[in-house]
Amino acid sequence: MEHTLSFKLLGTPTIKVDGNIKIFSFSKINALLYYMVINKQISRDEIAGILWPSKDEKSAKKNLRNTIYQANRSLGGEFIVSPNKSILTFNSDLIIESDTYRFEKDAYAHLEDYRDEFLKGFYLKDSDLFDAWLTKMRNLYEHQFIECCYQKVAEDISFHAVADVEKKYQKINCN
Repeated sequence: MEHTLSFKLLGTPTIKVDGNIKIFSFSKINALLYYMVINKQISRDEIAGILWPSKDEKSAKKNLRNTIYQANRSLGGEFIVSPNKSILTFNSDLIIESDTYRFEKDAYAHLEDYRDEFLKGFYLKDSDLFDAWLTKMRNLYEHQFIECCYQKVAEDISFHAVADVEKKYQKINCN
């Protein structure tokens, strides 16, 4: 059976499986899934170091294995797979949807997907590397959003669509 795994990451994040919101018992599962959906294929060593920076390699990898197990159990199947011992990716039988995918493909056409900053309100305790990645992604999406808004404002001005200009101006100033 084919499942759809949906992510809303621009604003307060949500994860859905076949339309049903999933809530996880600890934030490392969320962080793993968020990192995977953005990067598509990740190294076990890299993500273990990001999620458990204060642990030795053996403990970090054990924690990662447990997190993958808990994520798959909570999601209801083999959603996270490892095609070899060093790589993690989503199962190819899944349909993966994300507001970030639409926004990256054509931000101009999908400005409404940018509801607020990337992963608004999400915090991972004791992980400077995850925080750095989160800040980088927030800045990237915000910059892309602002650029497209200015482009839309210029276009609206050229078409004398004053009401649209005001709405976009307010949205830029709120972000």
